[in-house]
Amino acid sequence: MPAERVGIYCPQKTNSSEELALMQFAQCRDLLVVSTCTDLEDLLSASRRGSVDCVLLSRLSGLGNTLDEVITALEQFRQAGIGVITIEEGINTVAEPSGLFQVHVAMFANIQREMAEQRTFSQAEGPRERRESLLPTDVLR
Repeated sequence: MPAERVGIYCPQKTNSSEELALMQFAQCRDLLVVSTCTDLEDLLSASRRGSVDCVLLSRLSGLGNTLDEVITALEQFRQAGIGVITIEEGINTVAEPSGLFQVHVAMFANIQREMAEQRTFSQAEGPRERRESLLPTDVLR
C-alpha cells in the first residue's frame, strides 16, 4: 500500500521546531510529505487538487481562531476527502473516517454559538441595569 501523501500545516513561519516535529512524526509513520504550508488557503487548494491525502498539524486550533473557523476548515477537508491528523490531540480522521469526530466538533460549535448568544444577551441587558442603579430612586418611580 502506498504511503499517505501528507500536507504539513505549520501556521507560524518562524516555528521551525514545530515544523521539525511534524516532519519527524510523518517520517516515523511512513507518511510521504508532499508539501509544507504556512497558509491554510494554500493547503486547502492542494487538497482540492488531490495533491494530498491528509493534513498533518500540531494542534487542531491551528486551523482557526474560533471554533467556527476550525469547523469550516474541517468541513472543507472532509468534502475534499482529505483526512486530518493532529499530534497533540491525537486526532486521526484517516484511521477513523466514520465522521464521528466531525459530529463532535459540530456539537461543540453549537454549544459555542449558544454561549456567545447568551453572552451577547447578557451584555445587552447589563448596561440598562447599571444605568438604572445610578439614577436616584425617586426618578425610577
